[in-house]
Amino acid sequence: MIRIVAALLALTLITWPIAVSAKRVPPKDECARDPGLAATLRQLHAAHDKRDARLLLDLINDDVLFSFGDGAGKADFIRAWKLDRNPQRSAIWAELGKVLALGCALDRDKASIPHFYARAGAGRDGFATWIPIVPNVNLRRMPRPNAPVVKMLRWDILSSVGHPSEVGRWAKVETDERQAGYVRTDLLQNLAGYRILLSKSRGRWRINTFVTGD
Repeated sequence: MIRIVAALLALTLITWPIAVSAKRVPPKDECARDPGLAATLRQLHAAHDKRDARLLLDLINDDVLFSFGDGAGKADFIRAWKLDRNPQRSAIWAELGKVLALGCALDRDKASIPHFYARAGAGRDGFATWIPIVPNVNLRRMPRPNAPVVKMLRWDILSSVGHPSEVGRWAKVETDERQAGYVRTDLLQNLAGYRILLSKSRGRWRINTFVTGD
């Protein structure tokens, strides 16, 4: 009887994966292993580098989600980002640049940019979760440039200490190991910040979401 119970327990452990929350998520390009997706991302990078609105819009689905409020679809997307008037000066290029530098996660017929959006682990508060956007970021004891360094962060996932809406130039955060301190917010990306979601339809990879919020 004991052997039967042990065998059933072992089978249960194999059958049901255990969700593990990552402590660090360095950006990776998982999407390169899909040739079609890799080609789409090369075009997306080219659109960003050249500030080419026509090329960008060719990569976006007609029903693209870009807001949790009013407005949906490509026509509203164009107006919201002012791609119909002097598109070279649109604010979208700066936001695209930030997320494109942070890797891409691939899950069958879906892809997520930045990489850590899909790999930070389930159950995290999007507005209270952060990750450095560059390697080797200082976690400082006080919100000052010359304050003592508590830890050197290397893609550590961070949680807000206090209310996320109180974040200013410095964010008070802590690591999953409960080491607390301050990081400049221009060196951080929020889990609920801008992300690009792509899906494959009829053999083509296209952007169906470019949104911030949760």
